[in-house]
Amino acid sequence: MQSGNTLLDSLPTWSPDGQFVIFDQTNFNGTAPSKLMSMRYEDRASKQAVPMNIEPLPVVDASFSPDGQWLAFESWPDNSFNKDIYISSISGANRLRLTTDPGLDFDPVWQPSPTK
Repeated sequence: MQSGNTLLDSLPTWSPDGQFVIFDQTNFNGTAPSKLMSMRYEDRASKQAVPMNIEPLPVVDASFSPDGQWLAFESWPDNSFNKDIYISSISGANRLRLTTDPGLDFDPVWQPSPTK
C-alpha cells in the first residue's frame, strides 16, 4: 500500500491455465467492501485490473478449482464478520455457502484432482 493510497492489493492466485491472476482489493477508507480483482498477464503493463462479478461482497482469499471453472472464497455478506466459505462459478453464478459454523472459516483450498 502506498502512502496516501487507501487500496491494498493482496493474496494473488494464478488461474490454472496461467492466463490471468486474481487478487483481493481492500479499501481502507471504508467506502467499499473487499472484492476480487482480475488481470490478464498480457495486460499487466497497459491496463488496470477489473473487478470480478461475484456478489454480494465482500469476497476475499479465493482459490481456483483444478479445472479453473470454480472459485472457493471467504465472505461475510451479513456484515457479522463471521467468515464462511463459499463457492461460485468463475462468472459469479451459482454461489453456494458451504459452511455455517459460528467461528471463523477461512483460507479455502481445493482438493487436488486424483491422479490416474
